[in-house]
Amino acid sequence: MSLRQAFFDRAWQVLYRLEHEQELYATQVSWQPYNPAMSVRRDLITGAAVFVGLSLLRYLLEQFFLQPLAFRYLGGKKSALRRSKKIAENSFYALFYVCSLLSGLLVYRGEDWRIKFFAPSIMEAFWEYLPPVRNVFRLYYLFELGYYCSCILFLFRHDTRRRDFPEMITHHLATVALIVLSYAWGWMRLGLIILIIHDVADVLLYSAKVVHYFGLAPLDMMLFGLFALAFYASRLFLFPRIILAVTVEPWILVSRTPARMPQWIAHWNFFITQLVGFAVFLNVLLCLHCFWFVLILRMAVREITHPRSYSEGGADIRSDDEDDS
Repeated sequence: MSLRQAFFDRAWQVLYRLEHEQELYATQVSWQPYNPAMSVRRDLITGAAVFVGLSLLRYLLEQFFLQPLAFRYLGGKKSALRRSKKIAENSFYALFYVCSLLSGLLVYRGEDWRIKFFAPSIMEAFWEYLPPVRNVFRLYYLFELGYYCSCILFLFRHDTRRRDFPEMITHHLATVALIVLSYAWGWMRLGLIILIIHDVADVLLYSAKVVHYFGLAPLDMMLFGLFALAFYASRLFLFPRIILAVTVEPWILVSRTPARMPQWIAHWNFFITQLVGFAVFLNVLLCLHCFWFVLILRMAVREITHPRSYSEGGADIRSDDEDDS
């Protein structure tokens, strides 16, 4: 029997088992299909307030503090206007992701569960029938939702238009979709881990860009090197482990020890819908990560073959993404 045939035979056996055991577990398991902490009206108001407040704060901070400060540092000449705008833009992103990373770590520290990426199975840490999340966790999540909605607005109306604009829009839309779905379906623990591992690289990326626009070589290349390592470790190593947990581990756990997952068996068709939805958006992000990592490698090769071309040539860290002067 071929490996492909064995796989499909095993899959059909699992589905057959689920069909026949569903009725048994459905009478024994109480189950809430949606996040019990969710209140549509309250959460929409909270998310909208964060969106408006953060957008206004960012605009005022960049226009009346960060950009004038950068403009004065660069000498106050007309030629420094464009660069000071980029410094202000990237400074805000760096500040936000520092705050976001610290907030995510504090929320995670206060939780009574832990994720072990190198364990044989990590999916059980994310089950939504664990104890309800705390209010601080809920507020953190809604704040992230408001922020990424704000990012979409600023990409269209305010940010420097870069060559990877379609990819950035796709990234933010997929992120918003994942935040909304994970919040509504109660998979916020999964979302927390994903947000944290993404924030690590973003802190280094925008910090390196700010340092680069200020002309502080070779510090910019040192930060870029750290960013490249963090990007690979978090988004191309740890992040795929999350995707594997979402798409493969539930089937393995159900087929081996169904008694440990009565909720999954009792409502397996709903869970599969959830996991397929998550898998689609998570893989969209993974494809974008691969695209950006190619740009990172191109920048690294360019710097190795032509030393100082990055620091002295005015290129942006996201190689080929904008025409910088």
